[in-house]
Amino acid sequence: MTEDGARIAYEYRNEPGASPPLLALHGVLVGTSNWVHQLLRLPRYRWIAPYFRGHGGSSPAGEHPEIEQAAEDGEDVGGVVGVDGEKDLLEDGV
Repeated sequence: MTEDGARIAYEYRNEPGASPPLLALHGVLVGTSNWVHQLLRLPRYRWIAPYFRGHGGSSPAGEHPEIEQAAEDGEDVGGVVGVDGEKDLLEDGV
């Protein structure tokens, strides 16, 4: 649940020894199935793939959905699965 009471559905894949976490956000009118090939080919990451509001099992988006709300929802899901802080994968050469 988010601060405003919305339900955000998500898929979580955590293979033994997988790290760091990777937040995979889908586009409009699609879902997390866009990430299936990456999830299967890159098991070294802990994949967190939330469904934006109005998609999958998440709450409706409302009349005026904003990208900022989607970012906050992604942050809320990260907290649920135990992700603390952020990491720049490019700086680490990943």
